[in-house]
Amino acid sequence: MCNPLFGNSATDEQRVLEALSGTGLAPELCAAGRFEGLHWLLYHHIEGGPWRGNTAKVAEILGGLHQLNAVCDLPLGANGSADLAAQTQIILNASGISSDEFFYRPKEAVPATDRLCLIHGDPVPGNIVVQQNRMVLIDWQCPKLG
Repeated sequence: MCNPLFGNSATDEQRVLEALSGTGLAPELCAAGRFEGLHWLLYHHIEGGPWRGNTAKVAEILGGLHQLNAVCDLPLGANGSADLAAQTQIILNASGISSDEFFYRPKEAVPATDRLCLIHGDPVPGNIVVQQNRMVLIDWQCPKLG
């Protein structure tokens, strides 16, 4: 199944790593290329462990990311409740789950925003490396504008 939530694009990941170079928000890209038709990336290892607590620090790093100028030519992410509901329906349809079975729905609508910014796309604990007093976002395979 092609999941619209996780596009997994090495080209988009490269574009974001280049744009975030020197910010400390992402690993530094060393090289990129193609081998047998596949795109590969090489970036510096980030010493540390996965995030396990302190949600305020995660909000801080994501807030800092969202204040940067958006990287152009990235796919648009779901923007507001209507977009998110439509994306969810696509995933449910592809998985064979009836939307009648899916009862976890927001109680209130969130309007779409006019201000687009860079979205990591998958900021889960395993993609946030804690290194001393800072956090670094890794695994930029599905960035979006949202």
